[in-house]
This record gives sequence, C-alpha cells and structure tokens, in this order.
Amino acid sequence: MKEALPYLIAGIALLGVVLAGVAVAGRVRRVVRGWISQINLMRAMAVSEEQLAATPKSVSSMTDTYLPLIEKDFPTFNFEEFCRHAEMTLQSVFAALDQGEVTGLEGASQQLIDQVRGEMSHARSMGRQACYRDVTFYQTEIVRYIKRGGTCTIRMQTALSYFHYMMEGQRVVEGRKDLPVQTRYETDWVYVQDVSKMEGAYQDGGVGLRCPGCGAPVTSLGQKVCAYCGGAVVPAHLFVWHINRYKKV
Repeated sequence: MKEALPYLIAGIALLGVVLAGVAVAGRVRRVVRGWISQINLMRAMAVSEEQLAATPKSVSSMTDTYLPLIEKDFPTFNFEEFCRHAEMTLQSVFAALDQGEVTGLEGASQQLIDQVRGEMSHARSMGRQACYRDVTFYQTEIVRYIKRGGTCTIRMQTALSYFHYMMEGQRVVEGRKDLPVQTRYETDWVYVQDVSKMEGAYQDGGVGLRCPGCGAPVTSLGQKVCAYCGGAVVPAHLFVWHINRYKKV
C-alpha cells in the first residue's frame, strides 16, 4: 500500500492538472467565441452600412393624383422637364454650399438664396465647411399640389445620393469621405397667379421682386416704381415657377 501511495498522489495531481487545463481551455474557447462573434457582428454591420449606401431611398409619389390637376391649371406643364429643373436646382444648392458662395444661384428666388446663406452662416459659426461630391439623382415625384392665397405650390420629393461631410480645417468631423449617403429632399415650387391676393402674404421681397435698373429689392408687391432709382419694377418671379424652400427628409 505504501508503495502505491506516490503513484496515487501523482495520479491525483495529474488529474488536477488535466481538470485545470480543461477549465482554462473552456475559458479560452469562450473568449475566442466572443471575439469571433464580435468580428462577425462588425462584418455584418459593415455589409449593412455598404448596402444602405448603395440602396436608393424610396419617395412618396402622388404624381398620378396631382399631375392631371396641375395640367388642367397649366396646359403647357411638362412633368419630365420640371423634374430635371428641380434636380438641377438642388445640384446648384449643393454646389453653392460646397463652395461657400451663392453666385451659382443667380435667378433663384430671394427665399432660396436666404436659406442657403443661412446654412452657410451656421456652418461658419461652428468653424465648419460643408462638402458635397458626386451627386446622383434617382427619382423625382410630386407629393402635393396646393392652391392658396393667390399662389399655386407644387411639392416635389427627390431621391438622391451624394458624398456629404463636414470639415473643420483638414479634419472630417461629420460624415465620411469614402461612403455615399442615400437621402431624400423636398422642394416647394411656387407660381403666383393673383398678386392682389398675395399682398401682405409675401413681404420683404419674398417672391423675388427686383428692380431691373439697380437690382434693389422691392418690399411691396403693389410697388410699381423703384424707391432707389425710380425705374419701373419687374416682378422677377411672377408667372413662372420658382423654388422657395428645400428640406432634407
């Protein structure tokens, strides 16, 4: 019996080592499985992000409902041409924000110019510069048609993608340079039908009234003569469609 005791002790010690090894191996396997799960999750998130970046947004379309009403009021209305114009205007807005100047918005309504300037001022106040690259348009549809206060308004919704990010100096602080963004924008297009019904509704040159002689804004729709140079006033955005608002949705 005494002769077997050392072997028994050695066996117990070996069993302890084996059990400890099994326990350690189990913990290692759990840790490894956790790492693998995290890696798989990160891969899935990366794939999902890339899929989202490559999948255009859907738009709310009421074109079939509102287009016949618009064509009844405006027999020469061309829907395809109007969509192209809406997309080109958005493109000019992005270019103006990217370049930090509104010179590319010549002919736009004062409301649109003021909105773009407001965005620029907000970015500058934070020490930032907006960047827009590679804008791609997918679909533009009518979502609403409103007749009120002497005006007609067509609300459009456009699905598009772009590379959009914000810079502080040489550092990207919002968005990514290497991944496009899929998004939607709404634009409101206004046509003035009855100036007399608008009096008081669009103050401070809201419909883009400009003097053709000196370019000064006209603050009243009833004003026929420029208060600065005495020239005849031309309503720059009466009897044409003009955009007075855009919004990311």
